[in-house]
Amino acid sequence: MIDQLLAILALPVAQDQSTTETPVVPPKLAPADPEVKPPSLWNMYVLNADDVAFEEVQEVLATVFSFSAEKCHQVAMTAHEQGRALVLNGAKDLVESKLAQARAEANKIGCPQLPFSIEEA
Repeated sequence: MIDQLLAILALPVAQDQSTTETPVVPPKLAPADPEVKPPSLWNMYVLNADDVAFEEVQEVLATVFSFSAEKCHQVAMTAHEQGRALVLNGAKDLVESKLAQARAEANKIGCPQLPFSIEEA
């Protein structure tokens, strides 16, 4: 009965199960579709705002992005000196979610004028 089932499944039958192993053959994968492109990445920036204190910028960055105090200061300085500073690079849905969190946190601490922007990388 077992021999009949194995014949139906076209599996090789080993004579001595204790000494002979059936080789495991990995399945063949279809070639990658050249038309499929990886999802695009997006950047999120904090922008310079002369009417927002450094401490407020740093508080939002620390809360939303879990940046260290040193990293918060560095990002705030870059935004102040260059007009904007990169705070996140990732999938669009992640960047949009963090943008909403950052704006909500800025409103929560009383500085809704803290500007952020996103753009495709």
